[in-house]
Amino acid sequence: MGERMSRVIVAGAGRTGLALAKAVKDQGHEVTVVVDAPLPAHVALELTQDGIASLLTKEALTQMSKFVRIYASPGWRLDHPLFLAGVEVVGEVDFAWEISQARAERLGESAPLWLAVTGTNGKTTTTEMLQSILSADGLTSVACGNVGYPLISAVLDDVKYDVLAIELSSFQISRMKIARPRASALLNVAEDHIDWHGTLEEYAQTKIALLAASETSICNGDDPLLNSMLTLATFTPDVTFTLDSPKRGELGVVEELLVDRAFVEDPDHAAVSLAELGDIRPFAPHNVQNALAASALARSIGIAEGSIAAGLRAFTPGSHRIAEILDEGGVKWINDSKATNPHAAIASLKAFENVIWIAGGLLKGASVEQLVVECGKRVKVALLIGQDREEIAQLIAQHAPHVVVERVDVHIDPTPQEPGRQLMRNVVARARELAGSGDTVLLAPACASMDQFISYAERGNFFTEAVRGGGHV
Repeated sequence: MGERMSRVIVAGAGRTGLALAKAVKDQGHEVTVVVDAPLPAHVALELTQDGIASLLTKEALTQMSKFVRIYASPGWRLDHPLFLAGVEVVGEVDFAWEISQARAERLGESAPLWLAVTGTNGKTTTTEMLQSILSADGLTSVACGNVGYPLISAVLDDVKYDVLAIELSSFQISRMKIARPRASALLNVAEDHIDWHGTLEEYAQTKIALLAASETSICNGDDPLLNSMLTLATFTPDVTFTLDSPKRGELGVVEELLVDRAFVEDPDHAAVSLAELGDIRPFAPHNVQNALAASALARSIGIAEGSIAAGLRAFTPGSHRIAEILDEGGVKWINDSKATNPHAAIASLKAFENVIWIAGGLLKGASVEQLVVECGKRVKVALLIGQDREEIAQLIAQHAPHVVVERVDVHIDPTPQEPGRQLMRNVVARARELAGSGDTVLLAPACASMDQFISYAERGNFFTEAVRGGGHV
């Protein structure tokens, strides 16, 4: 992959696509960005100023003989027509790996260690926890990848990093062929992105492929679906973590302590206390699992227990992740807009009782049946929004008929300029009418947001704004 080339394609013009295009151009190639829909004016101008051309897919497909390679952004389906035109395709992760190794060799220094995190839920929190632990140990590190700062940008950064804490999505892993992380952790597997991968099994096997590519593999021993998928893949992880007392080769919980019996000299007879449960914020069972995964990754490269405790204490949770907005009149208002699939919403609902649950949006092929069966007893009222809300309503009627279901829309004529903001004002206003002392109003939609909002962050911001502003319409 290191030879000079002339004309290449970068597929996609999102944050990663733009970073890829600039990186590939800096390697000496003539770059054309290919997109399925016309570019926004400011993006087109940015590319032009950087000397990068752009084409729509339908135009590019008539010119494929001019190009020698395609660099693919995450999220572009493997069966996209662009990738079936007989031109070599390279993913962002492999390109970043190649550059990182080549740069270190050229400078005569060590390449940064790669510690990778994947899973259906908890990836960002775990990656950011890990980066906090690495910083507490005095290592120069950055959280990158799917967490927001592109991996390709991190490996080209002027900063010499000791370690990269990398969040990887299934989209990114699906194109990995040469990258070899020092260690990786798989947090959980649940239905998500089935519309992209086709089946749950294919989605899970993509996640497991990251473990197989890593020197040390770490898994959640408490996730039954994940462990059944590991059995099908005939893959045994090196280390597991659990909320129970740890056995040999595990990290776990003993009373109020996180304990390591994997990365110790004598795992049969010795254990090391890493931190206290009180060091973990926000405190919830799934977040303890995130902390265990981050700790295991850190321990895999020899991080001392004192740094793990200090890093967890210093960690500041990201926005829209079980964030308490208000506690007033005995009613708690919680923003977990990041719960974009049923598995994430289950974890959120299990942290509360007497819930006024705000849910709905795009299910992306996932089923909410398990969520309703497991958590229906915790819900008093479901305020449903979005495209796939009827599926949720039907399952509530089937499995939790005691739950009051209401559908909330933007009841305004003419339609407001910002219907998403108005919708959340309406939702919050209705929740205020319904909630009493001892209740929790929980935004944990179990769905993606793009049918009514730009992103889960916008959805959460509008909810937070409405709650703090009184929710008046």
